[in-house]
Amino acid sequence: MGYLTILLRITFTTTILLLITTLCLAQDKYQKASLTGPYFGQEPPGDVPQYFAPNILGSTIHSCPVFTPDGIEAYWSILTGNMTTMKYSVATDSQWTTPADFEFPLEFTTSDSPHITNDGNRLFFVAVLSTGRGQFPKENIWYMDRISDGWGEPQLLGPIINNADLHWQISVADNGNLYFSKFPGDIMLSEYINGQYTQPQILDSNINKGGSIFEMTPFIAPDESYLIFSRHDENAVNQYSDLYISFSKSDGSWVEAVPIEELNTPNWHENCPNVTRDGKYLFFVRDYTHWVSAEIINNYRAICGDANSDGDTNIGDSVFIINNVFRGGPAPDPICSGNANGDSDTNIGDAVYLINHVFKGGPPPDENCCQ
Repeated sequence: MGYLTILLRITFTTTILLLITTLCLAQDKYQKASLTGPYFGQEPPGDVPQYFAPNILGSTIHSCPVFTPDGIEAYWSILTGNMTTMKYSVATDSQWTTPADFEFPLEFTTSDSPHITNDGNRLFFVAVLSTGRGQFPKENIWYMDRISDGWGEPQLLGPIINNADLHWQISVADNGNLYFSKFPGDIMLSEYINGQYTQPQILDSNINKGGSIFEMTPFIAPDESYLIFSRHDENAVNQYSDLYISFSKSDGSWVEAVPIEELNTPNWHENCPNVTRDGKYLFFVRDYTHWVSAEIINNYRAICGDANSDGDTNIGDSVFIINNVFRGGPAPDPICSGNANGDSDTNIGDAVYLINHVFKGGPPPDENCCQ
């Protein structure tokens, strides 16, 4: 072998080694940069959904990350085969720790869908004990309370909750009310009264449609003012799940849920919505974890008095209501947006109220029209 050939081989090998080293250093630098600062150091999104930390959470994500109120602990779950595992990471002075399996003092076959209460004092999750029954052991809801050095012993919620066939994500309001989905797909509420959970009730037909339409993965606002969840129709041509939103009324019922168009895409499932504790960001799962500004929620809040949904309150709304009441024209959508005078109904009185407001400087529409 000639000297020139040997020199060329050495040069080629050295070049390859330098290239590999450079790539490794660049990747290490990127990963460290991604693991520094709030929300894993990711650039905050605007009103268009963005991938969230794909190099950290990966494509096997099964529930969105949830963060403690101080923002320094994150919990989520991944899916491997048909088994779920809860993961976590903690922010130190320099960076977030490498994601690791959460170590429970009990042996769980699966652990999934963590949810942290708004005060940060309780961590709920769904899990199956390794001693579960049969080939498909039952999912149950568990919780752990915050202690000085982490989380306490897992506690099983009572049979009034866990007698139901649970599935996937749970969500808890500030008052303790628990929302979850019953297999194969109905969203249920168990009210928390005097320190006890009550018999779960299926939410009304503005949320749960029944039949072949399944609702899952609820997220309830801390004050229960809105509910975001996923829905899909087993009999539809497109059986992919989409995200929906509904707003609560003062009587405990719900406004008809509507799809969150900005988040739903053809041929992809959207599931597991979760709004951060500070109310700034909305997470959800598609192929990877995505996040978007939670301001998008305001796009779906009804403007009281805006009966024709043109984004403003004017004489056109009075005409729209009159056309609906006397000529059978389309109703306001949602119907409560036409309730300008706050009497819990949409009728000719609302048209008169709006005319008085627009032309005579009368009081503005009741801001609680849909509450």
